[in-house]
Amino acid sequence: HYLIIFLINNFTSIPYDDGWHVYINGNETKTFKNLDSLLAFKLPKGELNVELVFVPKGFNLGLFISLFTLDLLFVLKIRKKGKEF
Repeated sequence: HYLIIFLINNFTSIPYDDGWHVYINGNETKTFKNLDSLLAFKLPKGELNVELVFVPKGFNLGLFISLFTLDLLFVLKIRKKGKEF
């Protein structure tokens, strides 16, 4: 929770990555690189709630593949169990 008196650029010590998403008062704001490697974003004046969220590239694809494989193993186990009787 921050109280900002004027518009500033907020520079972090977090390495920049496309997976970072910054939400100010629930609205996503644009991020950019500072010093060619660090995460930065603009903070408007006012009372703010700032949330930083990281979702790695390929996370959704990896999650889909993992869940699909788990489902497939479950189905194969049920079929194998059915053949034993």
